[in-house]
Amino acid sequence: MGNLLKDIVVIDVETSGVNYKTSEILGISAVLLQSNKVTGLKYETWCNASLPVNKNVLDLIGKKEAFFEDQPLTSDVIINLEKFIKNKTVVTNNPVFCSNFLYKAGLSKEIKIGDALDIVRANLKDYHPYDYKDFLWKDWLEGPLQRVVPCCDYLKDDFSTMTVGKFIEISFSDNLICQLESASSIDD
Repeated sequence: MGNLLKDIVVIDVETSGVNYKTSEILGISAVLLQSNKVTGLKYETWCNASLPVNKNVLDLIGKKEAFFEDQPLTSDVIINLEKFIKNKTVVTNNPVFCSNFLYKAGLSKEIKIGDALDIVRANLKDYHPYDYKDFLWKDWLEGPLQRVVPCCDYLKDDFSTMTVGKFIEISFSDNLICQLESASSIDD
């Protein structure tokens, strides 16, 4: 089991499209883990959209275009995000996507954004298939972890920063290791 005691920030972005070159950040969500536990401390905000937002995107996120007019400028949001991150490990469930958008928006490139699943893989080293490089987030949703408490309690939520944070927290749990060992002996 990994013994990472450095604070972790799980981050995600809501965007106006999938191409960072032609789209922009509409919202940012970040959740803090301290001592491998989700604290409930979050940084969440919407951003002022400088470009018109596609109706399909608005429908998907449940907002009207006028909503974004009163939101803070993305440049101010990035400054506040950097203050929230402040020397913590930063991870996400989609590092290439998030880092492209965040760096374009002005986040310091000194802030490295890692894959949250790498922490899970490291913590579950030697517990196949959870430590495999090709183990994906969907495997939490569809795999045997559905049977393992408290994993199954969080699988019902949307795949948000809080859910990813809870998965990371769970991966540090000695209780999870005991359940995986028990499940392994039952499956044998």
